[in-house]
Amino acid sequence: MDWLLSPQEPYKKLAEIEFFVPGSPRPQLRAGRRAMVNKNTGKMSVHTFPQEKNVASMEDIRFAWKDRLREDTRELPSLPYAGPIRLRVRFSFSPTKTSTWPGKVMSKKPDVDNLLKMLEDALNNYAWVDDSQIVGVIAEKGYSDTPGTLCVMEMWEDVAKPIKRKSRIS
Repeated sequence: MDWLLSPQEPYKKLAEIEFFVPGSPRPQLRAGRRAMVNKNTGKMSVHTFPQEKNVASMEDIRFAWKDRLREDTRELPSLPYAGPIRLRVRFSFSPTKTSTWPGKVMSKKPDVDNLLKMLEDALNNYAWVDDSQIVGVIAEKGYSDTPGTLCVMEMWEDVAKPIKRKSRIS
């Protein structure tokens, strides 16, 4: 299987930033909803609002990101980055009584995609302009003595030339 961002492809990695968010990773929760009735008109409307836990988790992720950037003395592309991005992420949870050793994979909730969504949404307009720029993800979850999220963000430059296709119309 060929990977899209393999070294053979015409892409150039500009930079790589690794950062760690301490604490047990939290998944993205669905937005809360509340039905409201307008007293004047009697019409019902539904309002959505972010979960407080989501807001707190996003702030933790952003704090770790900003803290890492303060430590980094390298010259980096301007942030939030606007090009293609690949993520490598490890979500680590404290071992439970049934999972006796660190390093064991975790095959129960929370789902990896919900954990990723929290990370992706939290870093919109901080690390990248929009999470639609993420072109590849390698993610895993497991148990560790140090719970948290280890993320490696690879910033790529697209140096490929447009492909000219021959028209099939005669």
